Amino acid sequence: MKLLTQLLLIVITGQTLIGQIYQPIVFPEKIDKKYIFEPLKEQEKYSKKLKKSLPKKELENFTASCAFGKAEMFSEGGIYLSWPAMESYVNRILDSILPASLQNKKIKAYIGRSSTINAYCLYDGTMVVNAGLLADVKNEAALAIIMCHELEHFIKNHLLNELKKSIKQKKGGKHELKEKMNASGFSQSNEQEADLQGFALAANAHYDLEQGISNFELFIREEEYYAKRNESALASTDTVTINTKAGKFKVNTLEKLLSSHPDVKVRKDKLVAYIKANPQTNKTRFKMKEDLFYSLQEQARRESICLLFNENNYQECLERAFIYHLYSPEDQTYQHYISESIRRLCLLDYQLIKKGFLTERLVNNGFNEGQGILHDLKYLIPNTENYNNIAARELLAVKPPFETYKEALYYFTQKLIDKAYPEAYLTRALFENNKEKINTNISKYLASSKAQHKEYAINYRDNKLTEKILANTKEVVLVPRVNYYNNYAFNKKYAYGGTDFYYKLSETKGKALSYDISEDFNAKLDETKTISLPHAAVENFNTKNKNETIINRTLLARRDENEGYKVVHYYKELENEYYNSTIDIFRLDPETWEMFNSNGLRSLTYANFTRHKSASTRKLRNLMLVLAIPTFGMTLIFVPALQVNYKMLNMYCYDASLGALYHDYGIKSHGLTTKKARKMYLNLKKNKDKYIKEYNERF
Repeated sequence: MKLLTQLLLIVITGQTLIGQIYQPIVFPEKIDKKYIFEPLKEQEKYSKKLKKSLPKKELENFTASCAFGKAEMFSEGGIYLSWPAMESYVNRILDSILPASLQNKKIKAYIGRSSTINAYCLYDGTMVVNAGLLADVKNEAALAIIMCHELEHFIKNHLLNELKKSIKQKKGGKHELKEKMNASGFSQSNEQEADLQGFALAANAHYDLEQGISNFELFIREEEYYAKRNESALASTDTVTINTKAGKFKVNTLEKLLSSHPDVKVRKDKLVAYIKANPQTNKTRFKMKEDLFYSLQEQARRESICLLFNENNYQECLERAFIYHLYSPEDQTYQHYISESIRRLCLLDYQLIKKGFLTERLVNNGFNEGQGILHDLKYLIPNTENYNNIAARELLAVKPPFETYKEALYYFTQKLIDKAYPEAYLTRALFENNKEKINTNISKYLASSKAQHKEYAINYRDNKLTEKILANTKEVVLVPRVNYYNNYAFNKKYAYGGTDFYYKLSETKGKALSYDISEDFNAKLDETKTISLPHAAVENFNTKNKNETIINRTLLARRDENEGYKVVHYYKELENEYYNSTIDIFRLDPETWEMFNSNGLRSLTYANFTRHKSASTRKLRNLMLVLAIPTFGMTLIFVPALQVNYKMLNMYCYDASLGALYHDYGIKSHGLTTKKARKMYLNLKKNKDKYIKEYNERF
């Protein structure tokens, strides 16, 4: 049955497994017309519908943000544009739950390219279901209940109603806290209304409402992940202490954790009460084939960890990949991402190597120093049903097969090596600082005919990764859409006060200007290839996505300017063979090196131009009083005064000569043209070259 499911997955998605490692869904070279929207027409249509509902200013801002925001989701890669099997699946669910009043509205669902556990409806009913939700929702019925909830937000006009309340409160002088609550999202009353109406909608579609109880565990888990990502106290305060084999520590068991989530507990209790008051006689967990759901869910899980990995969120990628491994211990994709996430985390923080696997924050809270999560997996899997379904039985042994991050890396890479996956040798080689161990692993790697990064491995072994790139002379410059802003005050030193974003100018003129700037750079600058990202989004989405991923990854590279390469670290007692005073982005990420190498690049630059208008001088724009004293008296003269305008360039550049991301910005007055944009860029580039020269002379 498992083999049949894997074959079904390949057939229905068109995806392949290279070396048994899942290859994430790629963007099509060009966007299909069905994913391209005309925001100006959408805004005009929506404005006519809401004309009498909102004041003119709020109407313009709200409808623009809705229409242009929707178009941007697709053009900026927030939606999967080539996952037809999953898109078809969620749309079949959507069609089955739509009430009669919406049957002819042509409402569609899309798959959100995000690992977060979420779904939502836009202003026009368009539904987005994230890959992260699809990865972990219990079954089709549980998914349908969430979709019903989001659909009810749209049916009840909650988003628009919250905006109207906010406008009234501002006029009525309501206190600030209430405004912030309304601005933060739907109120608890909105959520409860969407819940109750959503329960009825799902019941009418004959989905088993009891399956919705598991959704609250997902919501809590996502809250915790969000808290960890934002370093919030929520992650520790919203837990309770229980007794386990490892002692007393905090855990997120659903029933106990609900006590610290009163809104979630109320919502769960209302579902239980609704089921009791409205018993179902005709209900189902699946309307479509059960195998189809689970095969698509397996792909969603792989997609989710790939998204987290490409976002450099290695900690969450590791945790989720490890949880999925517990249920699918033979899946090489999870083993690969566990290994690579550990390697990268340990390169970014060498002290992790000897710490307990996934327990570095739990020392003295149930786990001893160096003791790993295997001492009690209930911390990760508190749900009894899920815990009993763990298939990786060897990880439940009395004596854990590994304790630390280092031991875990060797454990999972060995599993990959046993299955003849040579990339595991490269992972080990990149993990080591010991020359002998590096050479041993590289030799084994190069001996395999299936090795995918041989040139990279040779240069790493010979310590020539950066040296090879320094021989290059080319530069790629990425130019995003030029965004237009209206600032209350803006000058050459700082911006402050409120900011209004001009959707129309940014989407129309801003996109065109981005393309013009790129064409000018390509014509006037030698050894420079400039890419307009809005243009690339239409012409070659994959190129756009890869370049943006790599420029984001270079943010992780940093150099300790107090030490440099030639200075002995003064914390000698802390050093071991894994210590690095610098983080080499080429060692961290082989794909970044290969992208630089294959394209002959020495540097990659993100040149973000913006236009600002100062509202503080708007009243003086039309007239300015001038006092003139001619020969025979005094004359008052009124002359036009210009509004103060500024253009700004934020430049982020990874240059192999520096080995770290360089950032600089420049602000100039008056309008932005391609010629002025080029001049600003060349000035900042001159600053960068000067900085790099001084830095290298210093170290």
